Amino acid sequence: MRSTSSLFAVFILSVLTSVHVSGQVDSTDVELGVEEATLDSLQTDSLLLDNGAAKDSSAYVSPVDQVITYPAKDSTVYDIKAQRVHMYKDAKITYGDITLIADYIMYDFKSLEVTAYGSTDSTGNPIGRPIFKQGDQEFVSDTIRYNFDTEQGLIQKVITNDGESYVHAEVSKKQENNHVHNYGGKYTTCSNERPHYHFRFNKMVVIPDDKIVTGPVYMKIGKVPTPLGLPFGFFPNTTKQKAGILIPEYGQSQSLGFFLINGGYYLPINDYWDSRFTGDIYSRGSWGLRNNTRYTKRYKYSGNIDLTYNRTLNGDPELAGFSRATSFFIRWNHSQNSKARPNTTFSANINAGTSNNFRNNLNSTQNDFISNTFGSGVNYSRRFRSSQITLSARHNQNTSNRTVNFTLPQLGFNLNRFFLPLSFLRSSNVGGKRFYETIGITYNSAFENRLSTTEPELRLDRLSQLSREMVNGIRHNVSANTSVKLGYLTLNPNFRLTERWHFARQEQSLDTEGILQTDTLRGFYATRDHNFS
Repeated sequence: MRSTSSLFAVFILSVLTSVHVSGQVDSTDVELGVEEATLDSLQTDSLLLDNGAAKDSSAYVSPVDQVITYPAKDSTVYDIKAQRVHMYKDAKITYGDITLIADYIMYDFKSLEVTAYGSTDSTGNPIGRPIFKQGDQEFVSDTIRYNFDTEQGLIQKVITNDGESYVHAEVSKKQENNHVHNYGGKYTTCSNERPHYHFRFNKMVVIPDDKIVTGPVYMKIGKVPTPLGLPFGFFPNTTKQKAGILIPEYGQSQSLGFFLINGGYYLPINDYWDSRFTGDIYSRGSWGLRNNTRYTKRYKYSGNIDLTYNRTLNGDPELAGFSRATSFFIRWNHSQNSKARPNTTFSANINAGTSNNFRNNLNSTQNDFISNTFGSGVNYSRRFRSSQITLSARHNQNTSNRTVNFTLPQLGFNLNRFFLPLSFLRSSNVGGKRFYETIGITYNSAFENRLSTTEPELRLDRLSQLSREMVNGIRHNVSANTSVKLGYLTLNPNFRLTERWHFARQEQSLDTEGILQTDTLRGFYATRDHNFS
């Protein structure tokens, strides 16, 4: 509202100081039938005082530091005798980043008061309601009145938007300390003019860039009041991060009943982390909890963690067909800036949980609901001067047959090509390298631990059994090659050795009845193969 006062003050002062007044003017109204006017289009040579006398304009310093435009679709009328300015039909004032639009705008120079309001069309619907914009802030009202002397304003039926919050008020009054007192209104995060849900209040005080405080407040869904009420309301009102209540959404499910979902609390932890704690509740006994934590550090890393837990009741406990299900799901996405640590990389993309999580969850997205496979991967690698180490873990599951496969962990080591130190075999240092000095060696190894099971068997009480079902081993690859030139011929001998280390083996035999028996023996076993070309 303070920005509004500055806008109208400089506008009206500039308009009135731009009108040439002399004793020869008998008309009380001067109507300009132009679409748009600016301060540059008017010449100032005198200043109108309260007693009607003229004063040399050289004694007046205009506060305008930018061009003001004030077009009106119909007309702009200057009432010199009454010292008023009227703008009709789609009146618009632009000054810097400030814009005011209304069907009618009038300024009274005697009382230093501005009035803006809309009108109605032929069917009685309101049109041209005053709209005030400055930067990212905007509000719409039926009537705006403001006094530049007292710096107080009165607004009727205003809708104010600040971020995700919307405040509706029947009467809004701005005080000298910039606090705004509202009477008879609503607080909501719904963007509709008639919000689907809101907190109803009788009195509210808005402190800019700080907070919103109300008297007794209760929640309404549409036009239906709910028993959710508080003796007072407190809501954050700042562009900075601030903790606050998240208003739930409402609805009805045929199987779960009426519900309130996504209601909870927002908590900014610091400049790099924030967290949302939300919950769902259904009239037939189901409920759910969720936490979403985001983090980011510029030029370093970013990611989010999403944890969901649901307890779903289907049917009547006293009737056949009743079921109770517990589900959970974990999502973690992490990415590292490539320039943060050039020789080290880390990334994570985890999607794991129970197969029925998105079947009974009204917060599910369409893609989650129709997907029957989920996969995860976590990767870490470190590069050295002549080698590299990689560590990873993988997971995939099928929600149709409820199978789950893990590769946890998977460790790899790669050694860059190097040459055997056989130069001592030379009888002389004269001449080029001998063939044995160009024998290059490469080496890599990999360790894997795999587990294939089903979702019902993946339980804590079966850890010992699951450990016996794991399949693991280590594979080593060593290769050596060189190049030998014999006259017009070039030979490229290559030798490769692969060795596998196993920690279990299976023995099969026929018993006396001819039935195949399989025994698993734990221990250390090695197999190898090689080739030469």
